[in-house]
Amino acid sequence: MKKVLVVLLMIVTSCADTKKETITVFHAGSLSALFKECKVTFEKKHNYTLLLEASGSVDAARKLTDLHKQCDVIALADVELFDSMLKSYCPYWIAFAGNEMVLAYTEKSKFAQAIATNWINALLRYDINCTRSDPLRDPCGYRTLLVWKLASQYYKNTELEKIFAMRSPLAYMRPKEIDCIALLETGACDAMWIYKSVAVQQNFPYITLDEHINLGSHTYEHIYRKACITLSDTKKQYTFCGSTITYGASIPVTANNVKGAIAFLSFLCSKEGQGLINKHGFTSIVPYSNNSEQLPVELKKVVAGGNRK
Repeated sequence: MKKVLVVLLMIVTSCADTKKETITVFHAGSLSALFKECKVTFEKKHNYTLLLEASGSVDAARKLTDLHKQCDVIALADVELFDSMLKSYCPYWIAFAGNEMVLAYTEKSKFAQAIATNWINALLRYDINCTRSDPLRDPCGYRTLLVWKLASQYYKNTELEKIFAMRSPLAYMRPKEIDCIALLETGACDAMWIYKSVAVQQNFPYITLDEHINLGSHTYEHIYRKACITLSDTKKQYTFCGSTITYGASIPVTANNVKGAIAFLSFLCSKEGQGLINKHGFTSIVPYSNNSEQLPVELKKVVAGGNRK
């Protein structure tokens, strides 16, 4: 009997030792497909389980500031949200990927040929319905509005911004960018203002916008910065100005599993992680931080890009 008890105790102890710790990750919706593949690869190499929770980046930040929820990693589609919304929660952030705005459509759309031939002329001539995400909840939403403003400026046509808004009514707006996919797939909408990465992952044909307006090139950062929009909800006003699309991640000061969070961010910044980023249609970059002095030692080893404001 004693031997049986000893064996059972050893089995229970062994199971306890092999139980995986969890890493809770709040992330932008546009990172969903990438992070699902990262989860598979990461968990094969580490004794952790990734718990992924997608939302618009603004909503993700509000989970910490307003709802006081806890996560070990927060990954957003706009690094500037860390400075504007999460200053007291995230003393540093790491930029790990880039992106650009595109206009996606489907071959089934009755306006597909017109969009492919001359997208601006198509939106001016035809009653095309476009879907977009909520600018008060998701960076892709306010970046869409910035693209409209930049297009009006670049093409010297003040009517473009108004026309694009008419072609993208509130009825076709959704909380986050990935929520717009169903509207395009079912034919409820003819086109979608979206990130290139999402169009690539969904195999949608898309229009590559000029670099002066697509928010995807550091070369034109000075032009992007000239475009600003102001929005308001029931609580306050928000001003967003254009900038090169840069995704960032951080470990909040309220994190429960800092060690696991460091392991995941190290993987994301590694050669393997950057390979997956490129595979999913993002722009791979040399990871950098806004505050390298605050980085854990382990992360300083993989953030080779150093410190950048």
